[in-house]
Amino acid sequence: MPLTPANLSRQPLFSGLDEMAWARLAKAIHGDSFGKKGVLVRQGELHPYMYVILSGRAAMSRVSDSGGEVVTRLAGPGESLLEECVFLGTPSPMTVECEAGCQLALLPAATVHELVATCPTFARNIITALSQRSEQMAVQCQTLTITQAEDRLAGYMVQVMLEGGGPRQRFELPYTKATIAKHLGMTPETFSRTLKALAKRGVVVEGRAVTLTHLRALCHACDPSHARKCPDHGTAQCQLHSADKRT
Repeated sequence: MPLTPANLSRQPLFSGLDEMAWARLAKAIHGDSFGKKGVLVRQGELHPYMYVILSGRAAMSRVSDSGGEVVTRLAGPGESLLEECVFLGTPSPMTVECEAGCQLALLPAATVHELVATCPTFARNIITALSQRSEQMAVQCQTLTITQAEDRLAGYMVQVMLEGGGPRQRFELPYTKATIAKHLGMTPETFSRTLKALAKRGVVVEGRAVTLTHLRALCHACDPSHARKCPDHGTAQCQLHSADKRT
């Protein structure tokens, strides 16, 4: 994807910028892409850039002193990465691994600081992105601590399905099963058992391919944050809507 104002302006971070901001960006921004899966930044590395995902996906993971690994975040198009390194001047707290086909825009730290100081719209866009991230992390924390494994995985599948445009009977998982398991706080054994339990509900997973034996097989795992993105929300087909009318 060319780094033109027409393309970049579709990204939330660059929405509504004035001509002066675009002029500054044009001098500093550059791109990177991954033809195959690879590491962008390793935990502990100094990396004075902020990244915006233009297409594709990236997984962010952290390894503890004891060697345990957790996937803290799965990021997709329009999302930004490693703002903390830019604003705090610290090494990356996580390893960032990009999936094949991932395209990125790179903003040097100096350019980010300059735009925040001179362009209120850019500053608001970053604050909005970080606020949304904070909300997502709060939901993730709740999910990992009080939600059963089956509902965790089904809820993640609902999210992936709705990101593709709405309920459908076939879609692809954007990451490997191992990455998703680490993101959802499951061991490989628990993940395998959970897939078998979901199969009984009509959710069949082969590799990254998900097939629903009936269109509403995942609706039981939907919640209000997911439902807002569903074209069926508020209609007679929406199970949440039906439940609300019964109460």
